[in-house]
Amino acid sequence: MKPTSSTQNTASARPDTDSDPNSTFEPFFIVGAPRSGTTLLTVMLDRHSSIAMTPETKIFGDMRPQGRYRTFRNHEAVLNSFLFRTHLIDLRLEPADVLERCRDFEPTYRNYVRCVLETYRIQQGKPRIGEKTPEHMWDVPTILDWYPRSKVIWLLRDGRDGTLSIDRVLQRGLRTACFLWWQYAKFGQMWERRYPERFRRVTFESLVAHPKETLSEVLAFLGLEFEPSMLNTSVKSETVPEHEMGHKRTSLGALNPSKVGEYNRLATVEQQALMASIMDRQLVRLGYKPTDVAPVPARTRLANALKNPVGFLLYQPWVRRFVNAAGLRLKVTALWRRLTAASRPRSPGSKSADEEIKVS
Repeated sequence: MKPTSSTQNTASARPDTDSDPNSTFEPFFIVGAPRSGTTLLTVMLDRHSSIAMTPETKIFGDMRPQGRYRTFRNHEAVLNSFLFRTHLIDLRLEPADVLERCRDFEPTYRNYVRCVLETYRIQQGKPRIGEKTPEHMWDVPTILDWYPRSKVIWLLRDGRDGTLSIDRVLQRGLRTACFLWWQYAKFGQMWERRYPERFRRVTFESLVAHPKETLSEVLAFLGLEFEPSMLNTSVKSETVPEHEMGHKRTSLGALNPSKVGEYNRLATVEQQALMASIMDRQLVRLGYKPTDVAPVPARTRLANALKNPVGFLLYQPWVRRFVNAAGLRLKVTALWRRLTAASRPRSPGSKSADEEIKVS
């Protein structure tokens, strides 16, 4: 189904229509499902002499409740509403520096985002700026509309490996992790069709197996050339804040080919059956091999047959946008939690607590 009007109308709601000061701004953004290797790609790109990569900002998601096209009274109001109440605190920017850069622009979020990224780029002393936040996948139309020269890179990983990691690290439950990956895959393919020149898919598997070749393709997309320093783990990167080191530290080290296909070693037969029942169609469509699943108990097949249709509905892109716009996320979360709480196939090391499971 088609996305709701909140996506379709983005292009028609552009601010600054008379004069577009952002027409020359050339950022790029990395998106992709959680635990797909987006941090790894970010660190590699940050080692390039011409690219400054920010820590994860969640900037578009954080501004969503406050109204993206609001024009503030002045620049101080924008800063007070946003800069130090969100994930942007990880950028460690001085308010005066951001404020000075904003003086030449109308006080809107569109211009504010540009000024924050530009201030960070200048602070790092590099000519190009990139940002990585997985859930900015939902905001691709806004990004590409606000900044006509921007581009987006979609980091895709085999969902069977990614969802085990989501379940283990984020502790959302394996079924929810599978539907989350499925939702990202749906959005990613939708943006590929809509923006073929500005939205590019890169796979985690190719990045790990052929890092130089894959990075060269990414850089060509951005109009740059590969540098050997990108594969040098001794080159410092500040893209992973200290409070995220626990689950992102490995992105700073050497590449680990064993992360490819690890579901074959780690997932039980029931877990693989669950993955296949939700993700296999999208996996095959994206070029991955289908899951080779051994026979599973009838109760597993029954649970998948009863619960999956609800998940396929709730995680449709258009449903997600409607739920968020209508403020129904908590109610839908509670419904999905009740449906999936019992008999979850879980990954090694994950918890079974009834923590909140976000529809997004």
